Formats: sequence, C-alpha cells, structure tokens
Amino acid sequence: MMAVVLAAASPASSHAVFVSSVPSDGEQLVTAPDSVTFTFNEGVTAELGGVTVLDRDARRMDLGATTQPSPTQVRANLTADMGPGTYLASYRVLSGDGHVITGATVFAVGEALDAASVANLTTGSGALVRGANVAANTLLYAGSLAAIGLALFSLLIHDGASDRKRLVLWVQWSALVGVIGAVAHVVARAAEATGRGLGAVTESGVLAEVLRQGGTGWWLVGLLLGLAVVVASVGLTSGSVRQVLVVYGALVASGSFALTGHTAAAEPAVVAGLANATHLLVGAIWFGGLLGLALVLRWRAGDDPETASGSSPATSPAALVVRFSTVAAVSVAVLWISGVTQAWFTVGSLQGLIDSDYGVILLVKLGVVVATMAMAAWNRWKLMPSLLDPAAAPADVTTRVGRTVRFEVVALLVVVLITSVLVETPPPDPGLAEAQPFNQTVPLTDDVDVNLLVTPGAVGLNEVHLTYIDEQGLLVDRVESVVVEMYLPAEGIGPIPANGATLGPGHYLVTT
Repeated sequence: MMAVVLAAASPASSHAVFVSSVPSDGEQLVTAPDSVTFTFNEGVTAELGGVTVLDRDARRMDLGATTQPSPTQVRANLTADMGPGTYLASYRVLSGDGHVITGATVFAVGEALDAASVANLTTGSGALVRGANVAANTLLYAGSLAAIGLALFSLLIHDGASDRKRLVLWVQWSALVGVIGAVAHVVARAAEATGRGLGAVTESGVLAEVLRQGGTGWWLVGLLLGLAVVVASVGLTSGSVRQVLVVYGALVASGSFALTGHTAAAEPAVVAGLANATHLLVGAIWFGGLLGLALVLRWRAGDDPETASGSSPATSPAALVVRFSTVAAVSVAVLWISGVTQAWFTVGSLQGLIDSDYGVILLVKLGVVVATMAMAAWNRWKLMPSLLDPAAAPADVTTRVGRTVRFEVVALLVVVLITSVLVETPPPDPGLAEAQPFNQTVPLTDDVDVNLLVTPGAVGLNEVHLTYIDEQGLLVDRVESVVVEMYLPAEGIGPIPANGATLGPGHYLVTT
C-alpha cells in the first residue's frame, strides 16, 4: 500500500522555485524598462510557455519571444512605447522534473502602483486543466498498478483454476485504462505547459516538446512497452515463457516512472530511481494482488460448499489467502523501506512535512494507508486462522475475508486518487524554506532613501538589489555607480567589494 502512498515521491530539490524578478514585484520605475527577467533557483525551460507582460487593458507589452540569458533565467524584451501605468509580468516555465511553474509580478512606470487594476489579468492552469490532470493521473496509476499486480498475481499466487482466464481479461482491461490515463496525462500536461487549453496538444510542435521535457517521452515509451509485454504474455500457455515475459514486462513498466517527475532530477539519481521503481513494483504487487484476491473470492463464492471448505486444498480460497498473505507480508517491509527513502527525498524535514501543502496531503494519505493496514492485520491475525480451522464454517469466514479485502481495495483506490492530487502539488524546498529574504529601507539624504533587498537570503547565490527612491516612492537617478562591501566580522572576513550592475535609473544589482 505504501507504494501508492508515495508513488510520486521524489527529491524536493528537483523542483525549481521562483527567486526574484527584474523589475521586482511592487517596484515603481521612473522610466520604462527594456525587459523583464525572472530568476529561479534551478534550471527551467520556456519553449512551451514563456514571459508575458500586459498593461491594465490586457495589451501585450512584450515582443513575443522569450529568451534565456542563463539556464535559471527567462527574459522578455519590451516594446518602446510603454507609457505610465501599472503592468503585470507573468511567467509559465517547465522545471527540470517536467512540472509547470507559473507566477506573476506587478510593477509601475511613472506613477503610483495600482495592483488592483491588473489583478484580473492573472492566469493559472484553470479548474478544467487541473481536474483533467487529476483524472488522468488517477486512471494512469490505477490502471497500470492493477495490470502489473494482477498479472503477477496470476503468475505467483493464483492456483491455475479455470477462473484464471477471467483474470487475464482484467489484466487487459486494466492496462487499457492505464494507457488511456497516460495519453490523457500528456494532453493535460500540454494544456498546462502552454496555458492554451486541452486542445494545445494538437498545435504544431507542442506534443514533441512535451515529450522531450522532463523525460516524459522515455517514460511513455517504457510504460507502453512494459504494459504491452505484460498483456501479450500473461495469457500464454507456456509457463516458463510466460513467467519471464510477465516479470520483465512488469519491471519495465514500473521502472519507467523513475524516468520522469521529481525522481528523474534527484540526486543521487541511482538511489532515487531504484527507490521509486521498487516502490511502484511492490505497490503494484500489493494493490493488484488485493484486487485479484477480491475477484477470485467473489467468483468462487457460489462454488460447491465442499470445494469452498477445503476438500481440494490446492484450489481452495483458504490456500489463495495464505499464499497472498505471505507475499503481502514481504511486500509491506519493502514498501516501508522504499517509502521512507522516497519521503526523505521529497520532504527532507519534519518542518516540510507539516508546513507545506505537499506534506499535508502526504499525511492524509498516510492516514488512509494506516487504516487499510489495520484491516489487513485483522485479516491476517484474526480471520485467516479461522479460515484454516477445520472446525470453523469456511464459507462464512471466506465471505468475511472477501468483504474486508474489498474494503482494502476501495481504500487503496482512494489513496490512488489522493496520489493523483499529490503529483500535481509542488514539494517543499528545504533550502528556500529556511531562506529569509532581507529587506530594509534607510534614509540617505533628506529627500532620498535607499532600499536594500537580499534574496533569497540563503546559503549560496544571492541577489542584492539597491534602489534609490524619493518621498513619493519613485526611483531617482542621482547615483553614478554603486560598490557594495560585504563583511563577516565573526570570521574575520571582509571587506569584499562588489560592483553593482545598473538595471535602470536608480536600480542596481549585485550578485554574490
């Protein structure tokens, strides 16, 4: 069950986060800037989205093309006829894990800032696209996990009775659901990355770019290939050939998920990838095994009482429950090990688990899983001994086992749904969570103040913005050059001089 809980878990450091912008949010400029630049803590790409600058009447002030001065920056040049007013600058980029990042800043030129005048221009992914993402992920995970798990159940646990053919059909239909979910996932990702709706995938070059970004194409190939091998081989009559093909198909399909998402950009990549692939595979064994057991118990509920009571031990429901219980016990141990590894890569700290949306959703999932595991423990330690007791009424006990197994399946489907929301939620970033930007304004002369902004205020690369403003809060151009001296008295370091780059009248930048 833990595989479904943390199926999408991965290192938080693989998700880019907005750091700063030029002009900065809320900045008031005397003259119009030549460009707008957004900086992120990690590399991003803007081929599908980019930077857009709008005035209060929703007219575009950017020249249309988004460039990247560096892997962590995106920039749009602006028209030369920007008059006084308030402007909204928004970005839509792809992180290294293939996830879409959007946001916006507001700045003013030649007058006081009026953020309310452009507030209605802010655009997100939209409820339809977000809903499509969740629905696609639900079909993807539920179908893929069920197909892989049911195929392995028929191979490792099923007793070879005639109802195995019905299991094969369930494998095929589950795989089809997974493929539909995968295709829908790509369509929804194109819509989110471009911001142009679900039809964007049909536009020239969009599909190719979506498949290229974040390992999506390799993931899709691996998943389709693995599921195709599983479906084609699960119904074979040759036991040895079937066994090899089903196992390797399951490995390829589950391992494909390590090629995209947060895991693909995690460090160390080998550890994160193996944890993710193991998590998916063992989770499929658990989820698909429960589904297969529930189906077989239901199909055999109307069998002759003597068969149900165990006169043929090898094909009795009790034998199936015992075999699955043994496999499940091993699976839970592996799931916890890989799950803890995945959670550590994703959240990284207790604070991240409690203070982030990602962590809260993860805790909700864990609650559902704990309840499901409690029911599984009841099955193993209370009902299964009764099932094996010759003096008990096996038909009644089998009915009770089937009921609890079906409850577990439904609970895991709920977990899959929550997982589908989780994979669309940015994980916490430990470095930025601890960062505290520094912002202070001090008087320079009687009518001029200087504002110092240090962002993100964390260990590593920081930007130091110095802006000179008058009594009305407008930038003033009275400084020819700026030199910033940095000290760390406790360590005897400094002064370290750094020249400021001119970003505009009265606005200077030092990168340290």
